[in-house]
Amino acid sequence: MVGLGVIAHLKNAGAGLIIATAGVHNKKRAELAKKFGADYVFNPQKVSNLKEEVLKLTNGKGVDVVFDCSGSAQAFQSVTSFLRKGGQVLIVGIVTREVSILPLNWVTHEWQLQGSQAYNSDEFPIVIEFLKKSVLLVKEVITSKIKLSNIAKDGFDKLAKPGHNEVKILVEPDE
Repeated sequence: MVGLGVIAHLKNAGAGLIIATAGVHNKKRAELAKKFGADYVFNPQKVSNLKEEVLKLTNGKGVDVVFDCSGSAQAFQSVTSFLRKGGQVLIVGIVTREVSILPLNWVTHEWQLQGSQAYNSDEFPIVIEFLKKSVLLVKEVITSKIKLSNIAKDGFDKLAKPGHNEVKILVEPDE
């Protein structure tokens, strides 16, 4: 969901080419990425050379910014493959494992690295405006509604299984 929010925000802000990735396990997220504004959505497990595809779309230069929303150490390791010289990486997803980088590459390519965690109170009015303008397709993001008493079976257990097609599960109180 974080990546979908980033895509919607970028599109609303007037970003140019938006290239996204979505895993093989959840086709709904790939569909929504397109609806939220991604120009291209690739499944890294199905594309033989994702770097080559990105370079083709950017005339061999690479992208200006990579937003890593995955929380995957493996995905973070690959972000610089897509960056142009002087590009920026914003870590939005929470990577919980140690990841090695070679500072020499960052210096010689003049890449920038920045983290972003959660939100602050200044961002609430922006999100409210997004909701008013239907920039965030909330109804499409909510893929299931469940009762609080069923949160383990219909929520957590479902999300933990590979191949689920959920994006956001709305939990309603029991009556």
